[in-house]
Amino acid sequence: MATLAIGAIGATPYTEVKYKFSDGEAITSKYPIHALIQRKSIKFDKTIVLLTDGAREKHWDGDTGMQAALKITGKAGEICDVSIKDGKNEGELWIIFDAIVENVSNGDELYIDITQGFRHLPVLLLIACTYLRAARNITIKSISYGAFESGTKEQQNGRLVVTECDVFELLPYVALFDWSNATEAFQRSGDAGVLAELLRTSAKGLHPNVSKPLNNVAQKLDNVTLALELARPEEASAEVKELTKELEIGQESLKQYAKPFALLNTLISTTFEKIGLPQTRTGTSSLESKLETQRNLIKWYESKKRLALAVLLAREWLVSEHMVVIKGVNKIDNYDDREDASYDLGNNQKTSPKMHNVWKKLHRVRNDIAHMGQTNQTNNRITARSLQSEIKATLKMLDNVE
Repeated sequence: MATLAIGAIGATPYTEVKYKFSDGEAITSKYPIHALIQRKSIKFDKTIVLLTDGAREKHWDGDTGMQAALKITGKAGEICDVSIKDGKNEGELWIIFDAIVENVSNGDELYIDITQGFRHLPVLLLIACTYLRAARNITIKSISYGAFESGTKEQQNGRLVVTECDVFELLPYVALFDWSNATEAFQRSGDAGVLAELLRTSAKGLHPNVSKPLNNVAQKLDNVTLALELARPEEASAEVKELTKELEIGQESLKQYAKPFALLNTLISTTFEKIGLPQTRTGTSSLESKLETQRNLIKWYESKKRLALAVLLAREWLVSEHMVVIKGVNKIDNYDDREDASYDLGNNQKTSPKMHNVWKKLHRVRNDIAHMGQTNQTNNRITARSLQSEIKATLKMLDNVE
């Protein structure tokens, strides 16, 4: 693991600028990455500077060049000048990406400056390093940006130049990439576990009265996720209701202290809306409502490509459906009654032909999943792709069960 400073310079004529940091410290330099290194109390293992041929010619060599300035600090470590293309097309941008990747190793800690260089270069540098957080387990310690646009300007030698500017620390906004990834995972699989982790991170360091609503929502997200993962439909339904309450209670705290999450209320509600136990409608029994919720959850599992869970629940739903519709029972959680219902379905007794047919197919795919495809008849084993097709066809048959 190494501690790296990384940034870029362009071919623009640079002048001395007073860079003002958020803690009030100010450092004057032509190069913001030089100011960053001067300001930090640590000694870097390596400083990486991305520069085009034009930038190298104007700013790198000589007594007043960037290389000399970095050496004088005594804290820049190995100075690595990386030649890059101008980035005039997509191919050149990928070459720049490769240059960044080649100079960063697993576990490195990065201090990034994105002030100078062609406008696309700081953006590409930031995106590449953000990707490397996952690909190479790097840690981004700082992202500094000198805000020239809002800086103090004056005329020098017939042109307007920036003489001082604030340096913004953008590291907190990298969390938006984490929120984006967590949201995509939630949309894809319905797993809210990473969203819960990010909420807890947002709650750290806050007063207990403020952090409590965030932690409560995080806990309910975990509860719903776990109940869904372990195929507990009634528990999942109850937890969805509790989650809805906590989202309402914590609405203001979420908006203030977890802004990215506050945008997800509608998405979360829409994702889980059919999993919560519905209010019993007039003329509808509570058992029928439970069966409707389970049927919705089967469809939800299928939509999230969690086919094994869809099959497991479909098997139990069919047993319950047989008990309520065919046998007219008012209780579906008695073990012996469920065993009797399973026997009826398997032997085509006291049930409908459609139920029996669906049962046979469900029984086959359920057993194949439960036994991990291991059978004594090797020639009868089916591929995962074939099993997927069979599961989808079987689940579709549930719509026409009588």
